[in-house]
Amino acid sequence: MIVYDVALFFLMIYGYLVSHSVKNIHLNEILKKWNVPFKVVVVSLTIMVCSFLLKKAITADLVVEQFLSAVGGLVGTLMLAFNKSLTNRIGWVTYFFTHLVVTYLMIKTNSPFIAICQVLSAIVSIFGFRRELQIKAHPSL
Repeated sequence: MIVYDVALFFLMIYGYLVSHSVKNIHLNEILKKWNVPFKVVVVSLTIMVCSFLLKKAITADLVVEQFLSAVGGLVGTLMLAFNKSLTNRIGWVTYFFTHLVVTYLMIKTNSPFIAICQVLSAIVSIFGFRRELQIKAHPSL
């Protein structure tokens, strides 16, 4: 989980920078200049962490549901961090299914509060996906 959290932290920083670069001229210039290296590092980090998690899943140190939830969280965050219409939609769908997997895990481990939180997060993912569809249909939103 430490490896997952560190990777998620860096993905969130990248997403934060991308989302704020639209309004910040200096940050926008930095991201334009370093866009490819940032993406290479972020994608490489995500692939390395997913590979590490896959190795753990294969060696039975990680159950399939835990593997899917961790990889889903990373891939969903990566897609949202790229902040493009298609990647945002993929990110929201990935988040939705990831939250459903975690809901199953929490019900299985008798953690109803966390399961309810995951269901609520899945609902937020539906609204995020819906918003992306609205933006695609009406770019002025």
